[in-house]
Amino acid sequence: MPNSYFPATHSLLSASALLSYAQEHYEMGRALECHLLDRGWNDTYLIRASSGNYIVRVYRTGWRSLSDILYELDMLLHLHGKDVPVSSPLAMKEGSLVSTVNTLEGPRQVVLFTFAEGERPRWPRDETYSRAYGQAVARVHSALDDFTSPHTRFGLDLDHLLENPLRTILPLLSDRPEDQAYLLDLVTVIKQRLDDLPRGELEWGACHGDFHGGNARIRRAWLASLRSGRLPLDQGIKARGEALGGLFSWLLAAENLMHARSRGGSLLYDHTSNLAPGDAYLKRCLLGL
Repeated sequence: MPNSYFPATHSLLSASALLSYAQEHYEMGRALECHLLDRGWNDTYLIRASSGNYIVRVYRTGWRSLSDILYELDMLLHLHGKDVPVSSPLAMKEGSLVSTVNTLEGPRQVVLFTFAEGERPRWPRDETYSRAYGQAVARVHSALDDFTSPHTRFGLDLDHLLENPLRTILPLLSDRPEDQAYLLDLVTVIKQRLDDLPRGELEWGACHGDFHGGNARIRRAWLASLRSGRLPLDQGIKARGEALGGLFSWLLAAENLMHARSRGGSLLYDHTSNLAPGDAYLKRCLLGL
């Protein structure tokens, strides 16, 4: 009689099994150890091997389509090809960037990445720190100006950012009508402000969408050189992972930090790039919500 298992929504894969899997499918010398770094929408593992450190991402079942993932990897390879310091995907021995493993909840995609050395950025910091972070973000955006991919990925449109979340949240607030009304009014205000935008003056293109400090690393040696004036501001930050929209995720993550809006936030935005008039208007609208 075949084994039967209770269904799972999101399982945690064995680190030792992933270590053996990586040793079998990737060129990395001798795989030494593997442990879980972060459990979230995707699970992230650190592998230490004789050739160095690597990151394994195991995508959640149903979270992203294969096309979504391949678009993300194309973007990282494009940035890597332009000498932007990002963690980039590594091919398997047979040449593929993505593999699929069968788990309790269904198929999950696995990708191996290079490892980004350094520490997680933390605010509040001095102005030099914030300026450097903003310029690093600008470097990513500038490098993506000519990015294209044969694969498709979901768009950051109003359905994705407003309507779909609202449809999910409202039923959960059925016993809190005042909160439901607040969210409905907020979505209406956001839509009205977006409708007032000079659409023809907005810049459109690939958007990282998640530029908070958890997705970047800064080397201590670089930071010391930066403060002593021995290093240009636009070097040293490693963005990890998926143009203006990406900056607001940083603001949301930093909102609970002292002076994030007045010091770190404003410096990051003001020194990111030369914003088009429409983008500058959008920044003012969203920061005022």
